[in-house]
Amino acid sequence: ARTTDGGARFGAALPITSWNCADNATVTSIAAGSAGDVFAYGPKLFVYSRATGRFAASPQPGPVLAVSAIGQSVWLLVERCSGSNAARRCALDLAESADGGRTWHPAKTQPPGGAGSGAPVQESALGQTWLLRTGQASGYVLASPQMNSHGKPDSASLSFTRNGGRTWSRSSVPCGQDAMSVVLARAPKGALAAVCGSEMAAGSQGKTSTLSADGGKSWTKPVGCVFGNEPCHNDAIFGGYVSQLAAVSARTLFMIGHRGWLLVTTNGGQRWRDVNQSIGAVNGGVAQVVFFGRNDGVVVGDSFNTGAVQIWHTSDGGRSWSKPVTPRLS
Repeated sequence: ARTTDGGARFGAALPITSWNCADNATVTSIAAGSAGDVFAYGPKLFVYSRATGRFAASPQPGPVLAVSAIGQSVWLLVERCSGSNAARRCALDLAESADGGRTWHPAKTQPPGGAGSGAPVQESALGQTWLLRTGQASGYVLASPQMNSHGKPDSASLSFTRNGGRTWSRSSVPCGQDAMSVVLARAPKGALAAVCGSEMAAGSQGKTSTLSADGGKSWTKPVGCVFGNEPCHNDAIFGGYVSQLAAVSARTLFMIGHRGWLLVTTNGGQRWRDVNQSIGAVNGGVAQVVFFGRNDGVVVGDSFNTGAVQIWHTSDGGRSWSKPVTPRLS
């Protein structure tokens, strides 16, 4: 459904697909491009056609993890697995479309690394950034953290292309702990920020944050709250499960997730605190935070009192937020 007033009211909902309620949903996420194209995905993919006014299935070789559109240029990341049980291995494959998702072709070369073992990455990570585009031909692919078998902290493979996938450079995001997922954000001037999340337990999760000023080549030492460290259990960063990160600048970051408030740091992750209006989703589903530049931002989460989905807006970089809007369908 479409809104033109910031989410207070939506028009008539357009059907995408259906499934047996006893099974998992065939789509869990949505992405839209500036050219009017809309993509519903995870694990299947459905593409909205402006010609027909309907969504149509777009078969892919594996579960769709991420879709990102800039104009008619669309990138899609799928999970490809082989083997079974302990020998099972999974990789991330990038496909591209130059016509708004009507046709797809694999990238010239695939991002190095990105392979996992054991369970498919789609099943093993909640709140994971897979794809972060920085332009028509440039972007990052971020794999889930890989378990270190030598008792050292985990890290996540990060690949960058500036030529649409013809070549890739590779680095890694240090987590400073045993990690199951990692979220990534890019500030308006190019600095990168990442937050790694550990195993989830009873509404809490160890989290560490790290920064990069050189496009991911090097990172600061991860700081935060490591699971099992008793002194940090009262820290704001420990509550909830991270699902999304937004960077207003290299030092001002917003983080939100399932069963957690909207958190903010103004010193690059050294210390996090709750946003005063208690914005978030401590009662329910995965929440989202998105900034459109330095000032305009949106949070989608659940009401603390009723559990209803609500939307908060800011126009001053998150210094203040509007009263929540409860979306209504026409």
